[in-house]
Amino acid sequence: MREDSGNKVERILSIYSRLKEGSVIDKAKEIAGQGITERTLQRDIADIQAFLRNRINEKGEIQEIQYERSTGVYRLVTRTEKQLSSREILVVCQALLEGNSLEREELLPILYKLLNNCDEGWERERIREMITNEGEHCGK
Repeated sequence: MREDSGNKVERILSIYSRLKEGSVIDKAKEIAGQGITERTLQRDIADIQAFLRNRINEKGEIQEIQYERSTGVYRLVTRTEKQLSSREILVVCQALLEGNSLEREELLPILYKLLNNCDEGWERERIREMITNEGEHCGK
């Protein structure tokens, strides 16, 4: 059975619009109302999820669709990421070190502050190594 692409686009946009307005999507009602299969609805939700992943805004808001098994509904959830991840801190430290735009006395305190905000893990160790090397090899 071939699905009409116009119906698919309209159906996905309808789901997305209702979620953005704060409504929930009842899985069973949506399947029955649209005359689609459960798999089709899952693909529609996955398409919206892919769209949302590419739209993190400047306020750090991340939107995702969550499914609540107990009630059988999908809802749009917005969370805010205000802190840098360990990976992001590593990237910033590397950029600062490669930039050579700061004196050693200015650069090292910044790097240590970033390190203090980094979770334990390989990124933290990598930053610590970079700071140590910077302290030993920086002649500015």
